[in-house]
Amino acid sequence: MRIFVDARSARPRCTGVGVYTASMLQALMRFAPQGHFSVLTFKDSLFTEFVGPNVRYVATWVDYESHPLGDLYEHLVLPRIAGRLGADVFWGPAFQIPLGKTPFRKVVTIHDTTVFDAAKDYPKKFALYMKLVISSSIKSADLVACISLYTRARVSELFPDAESKCRVVYPPVAKQFFEAETCETTCPELPSHFILSIGAGSPRKNLHFGAKIVEVLRAAYGLDYEYVVVGNDPTLPSWVKQIPFVPHERLIPLYRKATLLLVPSTDEGFGFPAAEALATGCPVAVSNRGALPEVVADAGVVFSLEEGPEQAAEKVYQFLRDPQQIQKCIAAGKSRVRMFSEENSARALYALFESLKG
Repeated sequence: MRIFVDARSARPRCTGVGVYTASMLQALMRFAPQGHFSVLTFKDSLFTEFVGPNVRYVATWVDYESHPLGDLYEHLVLPRIAGRLGADVFWGPAFQIPLGKTPFRKVVTIHDTTVFDAAKDYPKKFALYMKLVISSSIKSADLVACISLYTRARVSELFPDAESKCRVVYPPVAKQFFEAETCETTCPELPSHFILSIGAGSPRKNLHFGAKIVEVLRAAYGLDYEYVVVGNDPTLPSWVKQIPFVPHERLIPLYRKATLLLVPSTDEGFGFPAAEALATGCPVAVSNRGALPEVVADAGVVFSLEEGPEQAAEKVYQFLRDPQQIQKCIAAGKSRVRMFSEENSARALYALFESLKG
């Protein structure tokens, strides 16, 4: 089967969607050798190091974020390129696929519905544009790959006519996170005891709530923990230690050294940091929103945002003072996260492609 992949979202300093694209494509190359992949890359893509008899690269300088050129390229040029290469299936891993009638079948991955559910967190024009892109892509797709049960439920609620073509395909956690025990953990610039959060910059990451939890742990319970945030948010309190950017693979030492990963998000379509932390053996505390309880299950602390930071801090404190519970959750987490392995995810997505044969 010939698969054409629009992998332009995977690039240096990419977002979570780009990390997903890179991780899933690498997994497909390893665990779906029967497939033949034509991979559209943008400039200095992350993929040129991955070679094999079943992979070819198609380079472009047209960015999907460039409008209207990127839109014209997506819907007029890409179908011709994919058709010329004999694609059986076009996979859009980043919300978007070519619209209209094509000689190939189409699969789009939907990560979340936050532009519908929390439009105020985005620039107005961007939210309107993404609503149009997602709506049109879901309508045009033969199948919709949702990255969690939660995302599938939200897509089905927003687009009832698409419910029958929605499938859940969990994203892969890269294999290096499962091999974390062999990784270097020296981080001399970090405090000895700290609580970690990943992904500042978006309001839905809710890191002010996280900072309040840590403040309560320090003031009310006497825990001498710092709060370390990967990302840049100038509105956070000055005492929060912020690390502006960390390459994805360099998160492993942070997870391994952290006392706890804290994910206080108001919404997550999946929650990569939570899954990656589970794989490395880092204890996890997440909010009760989005797909976070689905990802963590009984392998960590789940707190209610509605009850406020004081109650969340008490729940985290009770967990941190119980070494047996911590070890139980670490073991449960390593077992739980196996369902998000590269092999499981790649085989599930490729089975989706194959279901469109005929």
